Amino acid sequence: MKALPTLAAVTIALALVLSPMVVSAAGSITFTSPASGASYKGSQSYTISGTISPAPTQADQVGLVVKNPAGLTVDQDTAAVTGGAFSYATAVGGSSAWTSGTYTITALDSNGATGSATFTYTSTTTPTYN
Repeated sequence: MKALPTLAAVTIALALVLSPMVVSAAGSITFTSPASGASYKGSQSYTISGTISPAPTQADQVGLVVKNPAGLTVDQDTAAVTGGAFSYATAVGGSSAWTSGTYTITALDSNGATGSATFTYTSTTTPTYN
């Protein structure tokens, strides 16, 4: 009967020892562009840029994904990180997936840092009804 209390004590001890490793964040990504509250209309160029903190000490890439209000991916790519900063030039609009609403940009670097930002987009195409 002593095996069960011993097993429970060891499990709790391991959980307490390992929990700081699981909880600690790998860093964060802050967006400098698009600016908070940014709004775009029609087809136009814009830049996704930001910084990673803490700055990576080795070569790094950040993966970027832009999703429309329905959750569909409308743009994705990677950008090189230099001195903790990244920049990706792209455009809004250009396909039927670009519908009016709030878009979400998510970013993830190779060290596990994450971040997200939103912007609004207004489509200038008129839907056709049959």
